[in-house]
Amino acid sequence: MTFKAKNIFGAILILVSLPIGYLFFWPVGISPEVWTPEKNPAGMFPFERNNRLADARLIELDGYGPEGSAIADNGFIFSGLSDGRIIAIDPKTNDFTDILNTGGRPLAMQFARETITGVQSDLIICDAPLGLLAFTQTGELKTLTNEVYGTPIRFADDLDISSDGVVWFSDASTRHGIHDMVYEGMETPAAGRLLTYDIKTGKTEIVLDGLHFANGVALAEDESFVLIAETYRYRVQKYWISGPKAGQAEIFAENLPGYPDNITRAPDGGFWIALVNGRDKTLDKLMPSSFMRKLVFRIMKLIEFEPLWEETWALYLDQNGKVVHALDARHSDIYAVTNVKEKNGLLFLSSLQNNALGIIPSPTSP
Repeated sequence: MTFKAKNIFGAILILVSLPIGYLFFWPVGISPEVWTPEKNPAGMFPFERNNRLADARLIELDGYGPEGSAIADNGFIFSGLSDGRIIAIDPKTNDFTDILNTGGRPLAMQFARETITGVQSDLIICDAPLGLLAFTQTGELKTLTNEVYGTPIRFADDLDISSDGVVWFSDASTRHGIHDMVYEGMETPAAGRLLTYDIKTGKTEIVLDGLHFANGVALAEDESFVLIAETYRYRVQKYWISGPKAGQAEIFAENLPGYPDNITRAPDGGFWIALVNGRDKTLDKLMPSSFMRKLVFRIMKLIEFEPLWEETWALYLDQNGKVVHALDARHSDIYAVTNVKEKNGLLFLSSLQNNALGIIPSPTSP
């Protein structure tokens, strides 16, 4: 072989080895937790596909990602957008007004109430990077808490407020923030937490940790337990607050056909659970292999992967965790549903990515 041929061969070898080296050996910054999902139940009872969410009426907005919502006494829907704004939407006219900008990413929100009078009070907000915030009746935006036991709250996600003024809320992950969710999805670490903040004392506590992306939070009607969604395990846990099982956690619903996001309590005491996206069979097959997930993650980083929002669900479960209604949409104008709130016989559908809010009659109403 001539000197020139050797040089050409060496160059080809380098060109071939570089992508191989990247795919198999380049540091990725994740340590995937190995687990094996059960078979996806989508399409089987009680998760037959019906495309019922596609019938929703849309209220188009001038921004993206009305991820969570709170309904005021006057019927206006408050929701946060990806640019940090919180807007008030009139569902009768489709008009909306800017209320404030948190400077972060407002997700879930709920109005606190005076225990005795029942009068609507401050708007309590889970802002992913900023923590738990309050927008007061005097127009002040203040931070209630952004750390617990000396550790930062990295990803404040969803909340519910008890009758005695305790905010139950989720810190989705202590490892990755809202802009690094692709890391979280490929790593699926047990890094989420269920927290409480006492409005009266200002004390923040960890109730439950080791959760796989702690997401939706909802109290039972009698406040005997609280639900917490584990997005990357396709399940919802129940934590007992009172009674003989107080302080214990158990599975409320598992092997769901998608990624559970926010949870809200329905007027009759049941629960609405939003599944932001349907499960992907390829990702399910990757979960048992740390090596393959790292390899795929390198490719995702290389091509700047963005998820496809092909399927979304709104599930109604009774107080015992039985699925009573399963509404879905595929390849529809309604997608990436993250919050389902029932009020006056209607379901209000929020979204992580859409530029619209959806409204559809509730199947639980007569």
